[in-house]
Amino acid sequence: MIYVFTIISIVLFIYSFTRDKRNLVNAFLFLISIAMIYLSIISLAYEKLPKVHIFLLDVLYKMLPISILIFAILMIINGFVVLKKEGKSLSNTLPILFGIGILMYAIIFKLYSDNIYKHISSYWMISIFANLFTLISALFALFMFVFFALLTYSILYLYLPKKKDYDFIIIHGSGLIDGYKVPPLLAARIDKAIEAYQLREIQDAKIIASGGQGSDEKVSEAKAITDYLLDKGIDRDSIIIEDKSTTTYENLKFSKEVAEKIKENPNFLFISNNYHVFRTTIYARRLNMNGNGVGAKTAGYYIPSAFIREYIAILFRLKKVIIGIVVAFIIFLILTNLPIQ
Repeated sequence: MIYVFTIISIVLFIYSFTRDKRNLVNAFLFLISIAMIYLSIISLAYEKLPKVHIFLLDVLYKMLPISILIFAILMIINGFVVLKKEGKSLSNTLPILFGIGILMYAIIFKLYSDNIYKHISSYWMISIFANLFTLISALFALFMFVFFALLTYSILYLYLPKKKDYDFIIIHGSGLIDGYKVPPLLAARIDKAIEAYQLREIQDAKIIASGGQGSDEKVSEAKAITDYLLDKGIDRDSIIIEDKSTTTYENLKFSKEVAEKIKENPNFLFISNNYHVFRTTIYARRLNMNGNGVGAKTAGYYIPSAFIREYIAILFRLKKVIIGIVVAFIIFLILTNLPIQ
């Protein structure tokens, strides 16, 4: 059956991927396919290559858990680097909190494996303890699955070839330095947009500078982007200003409204930083916008905390599904623990 499930998962991924590369489901099907292919290789090696079989099992049961622990430690270290370079804020502590969460589960798992409950005499207390651990493990597995599915597919999406037949290039704004200066993060996006503009196939393509004015900003982000573009030699007639948006979703929504007044059913290229591209394209798909995203380079130390923010945003988008899975699992635990009549 493992081979059947492997084939099914691969076929489902290819079908979903070819229909729309921006579908969030692709991320989950991609990771499931990788896992099923790995399990199939383990199964194939069982009879013909026993040493390979043992090695692959060691990777699964020994190296993978160790790798996750190392990953957690690196996340914590990265968090302190981000705090030092970017200043103290809740968002900059996310890598630390994420890493601590993984280490806390590792401690809980070790305690449970060591039969910490062996001195408890009450059957019901042991049952409650075991079910609580099962629920925590299921939640941990679920959240880790979503995280690594998004991570692996986001990387894949970044390297997919993109068509150059775009009518509009949308630059997503970000916070400004001193209320008017373009920060390095935003400068990288604009430079990437200029590169895309120079490679365009449609000569009358336009650049949409998107971003409103924050309460602590002297000019709109769109205005700052426009000034940067003009300084780089882009013609004013090639720039469209969208200065009402305050979120990624509004960047796309309002830019679409502006673009559709100029051209019917336009193709877009969305420019953001590499960690933000996939979520941007998910929103674009939701808005029925034709096009794909391209990522600008981001400082390596900043990517983990930025990607965790993307991950949290996706979790909120999936909250109903996640709550449904958790409720169903709790009901399953309750039913499996009912006394037999």
